[in-house]
Amino acid sequence: MNPSRPGHTSVRASSPLAAFAGGIANFSISRTGAILASAALAVVVTDYASAANRIWNGSASALWSNNGNWNGNGVSNGDTLNFSGTTTLTNTNDALTSIGSITFTAGAGQFTLNGNTATLTGSVINSATTTQTLGLGLNMSATQTFDAAAGSLVMNGALGQTAASGLTKTGSFALSLNNNTNTYTGTTTVSAGTLFANGSTAATGSGAISVASGATFGGSGTIAPTGSNGINVSGVLAPGASVGTVGTLTFNMSGTTGTATLASGASLAFDLGLAGTSITSVGSSDLLVLAGASSGDFTFNGNSINFQGTGSNGFYKLFDTSSNNANTWTGLTFNGTTGVVSGGLSITNLASGKTGTLIVGTASNGGTTGDIYLQVVPESSSLLLAALGSGLLLRRRRIPS
Repeated sequence: MNPSRPGHTSVRASSPLAAFAGGIANFSISRTGAILASAALAVVVTDYASAANRIWNGSASALWSNNGNWNGNGVSNGDTLNFSGTTTLTNTNDALTSIGSITFTAGAGQFTLNGNTATLTGSVINSATTTQTLGLGLNMSATQTFDAAAGSLVMNGALGQTAASGLTKTGSFALSLNNNTNTYTGTTTVSAGTLFANGSTAATGSGAISVASGATFGGSGTIAPTGSNGINVSGVLAPGASVGTVGTLTFNMSGTTGTATLASGASLAFDLGLAGTSITSVGSSDLLVLAGASSGDFTFNGNSINFQGTGSNGFYKLFDTSSNNANTWTGLTFNGTTGVVSGGLSITNLASGKTGTLIVGTASNGGTTGDIYLQVVPESSSLLLAALGSGLLLRRRRIPS
């Protein structure tokens, strides 16, 4: 490198590049590619191969192509982008087709990055306490890390790939994947924090899902693994777009021979709204739907559902199997007539003063066959419920007097 010309590389006059310059012994090539005459003995060209760290200041406009928005000499493909400060928080990529990595630095405002899709060859990191939104599409060149280290990340743009790629979620805050059709094919690994899959068709692409102990996977969208890819949860499975609001998470199993498994020690988290009056008229709640379900598609291993202090007296539907057959569930023990669950799945942390019973829909109790329901009653009624048998309470027609 020529120390007097940062970002340039010396080339001897006898080189082929010098000959290409039409016999000009001394010249330089600017960032725009123009050949410039020079009185110096050495000739210089821009070193495009050397990616740089660029810091956004947003002082000139909302466009990435404006050099005045960056500390340094503007941005080039492959640069590492650092978004700092609170100026021009909504801005547009109109310059890059390749990005090294994206970091929101400590103290940064709440950015929204829009514009052209680019290849991502590094990580996305939020070191700020504010939520950061990426509206531009990113095509991963390999498995990349999205680190919600100090604040949440929201990915509204499409996530694709230039080579087989997965996504690893790290950091204690949330990552929301909101695009309807993400096309990457590798495994989505949730190592820490929460990943919300909110896209309506294939929020996590077509790969497998792996949720580590202590991490959470949720959302109100659809995941659609293909091939033999499955879903393995060692942490928390939490349908719904966010804690405190109800929503439906769909596992579309029609394109895979894989299955969904809750490991021993894994748990579920559901929010309950206002209860319904019967098993055929249920209330509002988080719901897990298995579309394209077949026998053995979902395995319980003595797991519990945390209702997070919610629930009122009445009925809710928690699990919906498209097969309308209880053989969708493995590891679940229940009475074939009343549907009352006695093993494989339990409940905890209902609203104060409430208790409940899990019920699988059967031909006798009026529920949709194979779906899993919750009946909530006052704690003082729990002994009476057990004595009478929930089947009597679930009948849709009155017993003649």
